[in-house]
Amino acid sequence: MLSAQSFTNPVLPGGYPDPSVCKVGDVFYMANSSFEYFPGIPIHKSKDLVNWTLIGHGLDRETQCNAAINLVDVHSNGGIYAPSLRFHNGTFYIITTAIYRDAKTNKHSAKNFVITAKDPAGPWSDPVVVKGAPGIDPDLFFDEDGRVWYTGNHKPKDPEFKDQKEIWLQELDLKTFQLKGTRYSLWRGACDGVWTEGPHIYKKEGKTPEPHLAKGFRVLAFLSLLAILIMWVTGVIQTLVIYGGFNLGWSFHVKLLGATFILIASLIINIHLKKSAQNQIPPNQNTMKYCASAGRLGFLLALGGAIWTFA
Repeated sequence: MLSAQSFTNPVLPGGYPDPSVCKVGDVFYMANSSFEYFPGIPIHKSKDLVNWTLIGHGLDRETQCNAAINLVDVHSNGGIYAPSLRFHNGTFYIITTAIYRDAKTNKHSAKNFVITAKDPAGPWSDPVVVKGAPGIDPDLFFDEDGRVWYTGNHKPKDPEFKDQKEIWLQELDLKTFQLKGTRYSLWRGACDGVWTEGPHIYKKEGKTPEPHLAKGFRVLAFLSLLAILIMWVTGVIQTLVIYGGFNLGWSFHVKLLGATFILIASLIINIHLKKSAQNQIPPNQNTMKYCASAGRLGFLLALGGAIWTFA
């Protein structure tokens, strides 16, 4: 446990933006953005998150920075942006973005790449560019089942407004550092913000955060089942009234109350699903469409129950 103590803010003065920290044993390690400067990606260590010691750089050889990753003639606001430092099975990983502007065409490009090391002080491997990985702010998530997931941001194929960005996720082959499988769109941000960025996945108590739509769909499924149950019970009561000779004047009210409850509940869920769909909350577009369709189906089911009540 860290003990209470006085310290000066900032604890690490100077040019160390975008800190990414991981803990191995009782030591914290931190990597930072370095932009156009060389050596790049400074790495510090600390045992108390207050006193930091520079132990090396992720990019400290010219051969790392004069080929696929170019820091030789990079422009002044380009270079290395927002590294993520991770540790898994005895290996340290840094995944980050290199921004470069071609002086002839004036076009910017972003290459996301991975470097690894057994010792965070180095040496670090040559960069491996992750092909087909657009955008910035990449991160790695090592799941308990052995799979590795890449998260980042990019411009969606169907933006709703200019410069809109989207968080996406895809499985990564840890041997080749290349993407594989299906790409999932996660979120497009809130309040019409254009810089939806900095995604990270965390697992707590065996679970990753559950999308709101998934919860909404589970509630909807329960309400639909409840609607069927109420309709069945009222159907039995109606049968007793008509064919059994029982004069139960409240059977209509039972049906009306049940159908009205399901109608209101389904309306609420349908509105929630619609808003969530607009905010791109579910794990992918197919889930969004599926849940939205389920919301409409629940509404139609409740509406049918209300009409049946008066039949």
